[in-house]
Amino acid sequence: METKVKFYLHAPNANKATPVMMVFNYGFKINNQIQKNKKYKRLKMAVGWSIHPKDWSEEFQRIKPNSRHTKKVQINADLGKLESKVLESYQYFYFQGIIPSGQQLKEQIVCGEPVQLYNVKTSIVTYVEDYALNCVFKNNTVKNYKRLISKIKSFEKDKKSTLYFETMDASSIRSFFRFIGESPVVYKNKKWNTQCLNTLADFKKNIRKFFNLAKGSGVKVHCDYKLKEFTPVYHNADAVYLTMKRIQELIKFDLEQASRTGLQRTKDQLIIGCFTGLRNSDWNRLGGIIQNDNGIEYLKVRTKKSSKKTVVSLPMYKPLMDIYNKNGNKFPAPQSNQKFNESVKELGKLMRWNETIKVSINRAYDGEEDRIEEYPFYELLSRHTGRRSFATNAFSAGVNPKFIMQFTGHKKLSDFFNYIKLTSDDNVNLFYEQTKEFFEPKSTPSVKDALDFSCESAQISSDQNQEIVQLHHADSTSGYPVSVGAELEDLLFRR
Repeated sequence: METKVKFYLHAPNANKATPVMMVFNYGFKINNQIQKNKKYKRLKMAVGWSIHPKDWSEEFQRIKPNSRHTKKVQINADLGKLESKVLESYQYFYFQGIIPSGQQLKEQIVCGEPVQLYNVKTSIVTYVEDYALNCVFKNNTVKNYKRLISKIKSFEKDKKSTLYFETMDASSIRSFFRFIGESPVVYKNKKWNTQCLNTLADFKKNIRKFFNLAKGSGVKVHCDYKLKEFTPVYHNADAVYLTMKRIQELIKFDLEQASRTGLQRTKDQLIIGCFTGLRNSDWNRLGGIIQNDNGIEYLKVRTKKSSKKTVVSLPMYKPLMDIYNKNGNKFPAPQSNQKFNESVKELGKLMRWNETIKVSINRAYDGEEDRIEEYPFYELLSRHTGRRSFATNAFSAGVNPKFIMQFTGHKKLSDFFNYIKLTSDDNVNLFYEQTKEFFEPKSTPSVKDALDFSCESAQISSDQNQEIVQLHHADSTSGYPVSVGAELEDLLFRR
């Protein structure tokens, strides 16, 4: 917190006692996500004492030590207590992630105990704007909050009403989410009349978050936001992955012959993702190559997004080593998500990955549960394709999911399995390979063959052998081998 309490005289050039004022600059708004441009709020108030300018020290902001003012000690002590009280009151709000208004901060200072932050109806837009713009978040988080603010403002304009925490009941929440779900979407010259279910789930998650934050900070909120129907539910979106055959095609593909050397960085980034499973944010954290006692070369990286800051070791497979060497013993810096998402589709098109893929589309309030749309394979490539390919191929090879999750950074098995993108044919092949020995054991010998072998091992005569077979057929009432009892045992083991 870059905050400081200052005391000064209201009229420093006056010839008589003048009120002592306090000013406190606090909080700031982040303009364009650049923290250097800080815009502070200000609390200004009189402290209740009047001092003659000749007795005041501007340097120390207290009464001069050599002053003959009769209440010098008391006033200086009161100013010190007030300074501490101001900072404590601000911390009460600050550690809840809230930048208070001047009036709220003043009430907290005067009352000396926690006060309700909002004593009137609280506009959701106002609260979210204060939270999103006055706290430090990642760019994508701020974008999501701004998108929520935009949707709320559009809804308020359409309904000609304001959404408040205190009055937003189930009917209002339901109406708001329907408004979002029925909003048209335009992307790359394609238009949909409704939002997808995952987008709606994001809005539900953020609405619930701000209701909880507001409630925790003293705002009276309507309890209907906790209803089960407003719980965010995500749909496992269809996606593609690269098989090892496709990855080998990608490695061998010569971009120079295709006159598209600008895509080389995209190609390298995709290959690195397929062999490491790392997020883009972890690439710049890679260190130098280490060699273990077995001669295996690997890299160590401390994953950034994981709460435990897990350190993982990455084997340097040949494709990774080739990229590492040709870039001057380092990996290329990752492209931005938007740039990579565009260029990887162009790369896939050059690779002639044109086969049609059917995708299940789930959209909110469009009157049907699923809609099947067809896309060429390359159109479904994205920044997640490399990580999905790594996870899916490793899982198909029989690697323990817990081990794979150390590389991908997933903390829950449910999240990890969302990354496994096996097709129905892949599932059949994988299941068959792992279960054929159980469901298709080697054919068992017939009873006669088994008895021949047993009699031969026990040195039983052919006559005795024939007697055993007859006993078997006499005792068997089904098509399955059965025990012939003590008589067979006596023949097999008599001495």
